[in-house]
Amino acid sequence: MQKITTIGAFCILMLFTINALAQKTISSNEIIEKARRGEPITYDNVIIEGTVDFTFYFEKKNEEEFSRKRSKWNDSNNSIEEMISSEIVFVDCIFKDGVIAYYHDDYTEFTFTASFSKVVVFKNCKFEEESAFKYSDFREKTDFSGSSFDEEALFKYAKFYDYADFHQAAFDDDANFKYAKFKNGLDFSNASFDKDLNLKYAKIDGDFKSDNMDIRDDLDVKYTEINGESFSKYLLKSR
Repeated sequence: MQKITTIGAFCILMLFTINALAQKTISSNEIIEKARRGEPITYDNVIIEGTVDFTFYFEKKNEEEFSRKRSKWNDSNNSIEEMISSEIVFVDCIFKDGVIAYYHDDYTEFTFTASFSKVVVFKNCKFEEESAFKYSDFREKTDFSGSSFDEEALFKYAKFYDYADFHQAAFDDDANFKYAKFKNGLDFSNASFDKDLNLKYAKIDGDFKSDNMDIRDDLDVKYTEINGESFSKYLLKSR
């Protein structure tokens, strides 16, 4: 019986090892092309190499007609926005390089952003480099639950029109939600913040879940509003 148990345990260990070794690696270009065509983007347990650029800035910059097209852009606000129509679902994925929906070109002074018209899911994913969603609009449900951010998570000025789920997320660097707007609830329950959590000027409407939040550095909630009340007043009432 002991021998059978040992063999069984060995087989299980081998299966886990094979699955880990079999984790597929894909290029970010594959994702970018799907986004450009508006096709569903669905990946489970893959490694992504290369920057996932939802603004398409780096492609635009390399176009021969970049200068001519730039002259047609709106100079009044120097902002170029892409609307991504793809449904996006990543589960148990590792992003080796950046995931960006925001890029500022210091040379031209133009800012490139991307917003999302459908569901956006990054569940149990690992962001090893930058994650920049500054000024992004998330029109439908957004799920970053269980994901880890090795560098700053930049959601400054982002707007979440539906439920935003960050429960059990782990932020190893700053989490910047300054001026962010959450119009239909926010879940930070069991999320951990190793450095600063910036919610200054953020506005949260709907259900706000903050049970077991672990903030190990500064929490900035100056002028933060939850359902029209100050952050501190809301917490006192919810006790």
